Amino acid sequence: MQDALAVESLRQATVVAGERGLEHEVRWAHVIDMPDPVPWVRPGQLLLTTGFAWPKSAADQRAQIAALAKAGLAAMALAVPRYLEHFPHVAKDEADRHGLPLLEIPFEVPFAQITEELHRAIIAEQYRVIERSEEIHRELTLAATRGSNLRELARTLGELIWRSVTFEDPDGKLLAYYASGDEDDAVRAETLQKERSPASMIEAMEAKGLMAQIRSNSGPSRIEAMPEIGL
Repeated sequence: MQDALAVESLRQATVVAGERGLEHEVRWAHVIDMPDPVPWVRPGQLLLTTGFAWPKSAADQRAQIAALAKAGLAAMALAVPRYLEHFPHVAKDEADRHGLPLLEIPFEVPFAQITEELHRAIIAEQYRVIERSEEIHRELTLAATRGSNLRELARTLGELIWRSVTFEDPDGKLLAYYASGDEDDAVRAETLQKERSPASMIEAMEAKGLMAQIRSNSGPSRIEAMPEIGL
């Protein structure tokens, strides 16, 4: 969401609620002006609205914000002040509770400009990720064909992604690592010290079904941050 706010058309936007959700990934922008927008919402969308069909009662406003957050909406932007001067306080309170960012933008900013700029930025970022992935794959393949050991592969990957890297077996035993020099999380520090993944991390991942997912998948698995265990 922070990257989305950097595009020209959203630089005049004001975040009025749900600031803790600003790390949400924006995958697309969608204009919706109807009484029940939830069926049209998809995860990661930025919903643009004039507020023309905004719910009247406080209960309906709370219910709509809660439903949009549950649907995975990245954020909602309201064009002000044509139909609504501001988001109502009850909507802002509910958005704060769910971590759903609410933005207010000048009515004069065309929605078409916002969607065009956002979609262009999203596609450019996707292309950059693909290029970067191909570069990483190419360098790792070259390292493997040179007969590099796991420690050298960890170093190659770490230097490519500018991060510390650990290779561990399915039981969590440390096989090789590369330290980038940056401050690492508590889990990685304990892994390097004890040469295996901390039991607390394994237990937390088992509880969430992540270990079963990793064991059954021969490809990469993305694990979201788990700050409660220092990961």
